[in-house]
Amino acid sequence: MLSIKKMGRGSENYYLDLTGYYLAGRRKRAQALGSVFADPGDPAVLTPSIYLTQDDLPGEPAGQWLGRGSARLGLCGEVYPNELKPLMLGFHPVTGQPLVQNAGATNRVPGWDLTFSAPKSVSVAWSQADEELRRALQLAHAQSVAATLDLAENYLAYTRTGKRGVNYLRAEVVVAAFEHGTSRNEDAQLHTHCLVLNLTIDPLGLTRTLYSRPLFVNRNLLGAYYRGQLADRLRTMGFRLRKHGTSFEIVGVPEKLIWASSTRRREILAYLKTQGRSGAVASAVATLETRAAKGELPPRAELFERWQEHNRHFGFGDVRDIMDPDKPQRQGTFQQAIDAAIARLNDQTSHFTKTDFLEAALQEAPALGLGSDAVLREAQSFLEHVTLVRSVTSASVLQKEPPQSHDVFDLGSHQGHQRFTTREVLEEEQELLQSVEALK
Repeated sequence: MLSIKKMGRGSENYYLDLTGYYLAGRRKRAQALGSVFADPGDPAVLTPSIYLTQDDLPGEPAGQWLGRGSARLGLCGEVYPNELKPLMLGFHPVTGQPLVQNAGATNRVPGWDLTFSAPKSVSVAWSQADEELRRALQLAHAQSVAATLDLAENYLAYTRTGKRGVNYLRAEVVVAAFEHGTSRNEDAQLHTHCLVLNLTIDPLGLTRTLYSRPLFVNRNLLGAYYRGQLADRLRTMGFRLRKHGTSFEIVGVPEKLIWASSTRRREILAYLKTQGRSGAVASAVATLETRAAKGELPPRAELFERWQEHNRHFGFGDVRDIMDPDKPQRQGTFQQAIDAAIARLNDQTSHFTKTDFLEAALQEAPALGLGSDAVLREAQSFLEHVTLVRSVTSASVLQKEPPQSHDVFDLGSHQGHQRFTTREVLEEEQELLQSVEALK
């Protein structure tokens, strides 16, 4: 799952406060033991090896800098308050010089929180795993988040220039990523808050604000890509996956345990039921209305002990028992993913965008055992070779071409987005038009 929300001024304090205990404890332990921690410039700091002392300390792990824009500003490794706070206000963390025109303005948007949440069965497996496997699961999640941010930075990161922002320039982003392990109710919930700052580097090396609309428009696609990337890594580790709605779950994690470990989800559903409401907007409201304040977190070691006792009541023991690296999941075909994506879109809407199609295809990948990058390439290639139709009232094309189960037609562009539909929809619309004509 991926959620996106605009951050307000002072939002950074929430994430920094959660890591404050860890940062202080880490430094004290280093001094006491004479430990030498990794150089912040070492790529190894992006792996869970930096959390070697975290489980015994309260709070959440320290944040990590991601994005090419961060590197251009000399930011790498651990996120510190004296770096993040000025950047969220639009100032350079070292020189204090303004980096954007509205630096320090009270109405400035500091950035956007992109929160990547692992499927609940992944979090349950993580909570039950031994330390070595737990680190591997954290790494799989972290790498999947990083890969998704790379995709966003390569294709969706823009800044605008000129009068009324009519010119679009590619941009490099500045991201502070904070891994968290619990929900508000202290259930196991592995997720990462990626604070995408309202600060980018353009091709000329100039610092500018970020145009955020492409991130919101493609939120579901990015979420599907993250889940696909995570599924790729989990299969490599030996897990088998099953489809669950638009996401997936790990085979072997009891469904009753997944539900019992989803207390926040149950609260939200109960609230919606009492209000007689449903849908994405209502769910977002319910999330806020039922959200309790997040207090001081106990050490992860204490949480793992609590979670594992809870898991055992549902008969879930050694996670490695549901893993088999030597017996990979049976693989489907790309055509199966494409056909399933088209069938689902056909049920939901009469026409769809390229983003809709890519998202739907990616959602099929985990259960079919297909790599997310390969599915993305195949889906894009498929759309590039579809039959072109410029009018839904043209019956000639449908009559000339032999029907195929995966026929898709290009309807041209509408409101800046290329639209597609299926042979089935076109045939139904033509039948309707013919019926109307017959009644005249």
